[in-house]
Amino acid sequence: MKALAIRLADRVGIVAIVAIFVLPWLWMASLAFKSRSEIFRLPPQLLFPVTGDNFYIAFLTKGFDADLANTFVVAGMSASIAMLVGVPAAFAISRSAKKLDQIFFFVLTTRMLPPIAIVLPLFLVLSDIGLVKSVWGIVLVHSAANVSLVVLLMRSFFDRIPLEVDEAAQIDGASIREVLIGNVIPLAVGGVVLTGFVAFLLSWNEFFFASVLTTVENRTLTVAVPGLVTPHGTYWGQVAAVGTVATIPSLIGLWLLWMFVAHRKSA
Repeated sequence: MKALAIRLADRVGIVAIVAIFVLPWLWMASLAFKSRSEIFRLPPQLLFPVTGDNFYIAFLTKGFDADLANTFVVAGMSASIAMLVGVPAAFAISRSAKKLDQIFFFVLTTRMLPPIAIVLPLFLVLSDIGLVKSVWGIVLVHSAANVSLVVLLMRSFFDRIPLEVDEAAQIDGASIREVLIGNVIPLAVGGVVLTGFVAFLLSWNEFFFASVLTTVENRTLTVAVPGLVTPHGTYWGQVAAVGTVATIPSLIGLWLLWMFVAHRKSA
């Protein structure tokens, strides 16, 4: 009886935690499909006329489709660069027998710096090389910020792969690069995908650097959304529409995480 009560309490707690995170998203998604009159209707109706006007106005009239494309480009390129740099670095640190731990610690300390403390030097450097207010400028900043996370996560995955895998491949004549690409990464492919997507999401959701280093032509969604708050009022339906679309990558990330955990449990 006591065990049943504990399991029931666990289930109730899990449902409550899920509800705390899911219900606000469902509320936002419902606002995206409501007309302005329905949004301000009291009491709110569970059944309401569905409209796609908010998506049409936001993405096809106000240009949020270009901001969405910019966000995909910035997040995709920065995550790719961070993975290209971070994965080999994580492999080298993992196989260094603690010889590179100081470098690893230095890489991690870059995540501890508050963005406000480094934005001015970054702005000046990017201005000198002609990359300020350009897509490449924000891509480089996001890439540099995400490398430390990639190294941290990928090192933990590589540490779980026995050194015998490397040694067996090297006996067969494989180089270090071939060992990494042909033997180690396939064994850690789930971690590689998960880490790459986390790096993508961090760039996708980043606001501070993007607000300083981009213009109207190359801004990301996080920078564009505040433009819907005007002195004449807030366009809540369009805010909800953009927010709903912007959360889709996060939902995909949660699904990938769930698949990864389920695979680890079944392995």
